[in-house]
Amino acid sequence: MPAPNQGSSAPSASQSASDAAVVIAANNGYHIEDVLVDGGSVGPVGYYNFTNIVTNHTIAASFAIDVFTITASAGAGGAIEPSGAVQVTYGSYPSFDILPGPGY
Repeated sequence: MPAPNQGSSAPSASQSASDAAVVIAANNGYHIEDVLVDGGSVGPVGYYNFTNIVTNHTIAASFAIDVFTITASAGAGGAIEPSGAVQVTYGSYPSFDILPGPGY
């Protein structure tokens, strides 16, 4: 079961007596990390189709927050902190200090 506001799964409209499809969707700012069917990973899929159902099955989806990289650099005459590749998560508010060098 996903944590609140990370994503959802629901049966799709295409179901029959022996088949069932499940749609998995991540919420804004998240992505599907993995889907487990009957305890085994099927990867980060957005759709899974159970076919020829003759027994009980389980499906579980996990989600992860999106991570982005900000590459910060300064030219001659100043500095920026932090510098280099800085990883930030969706919805965060990173802070950078921009500092002039002496005489700038």
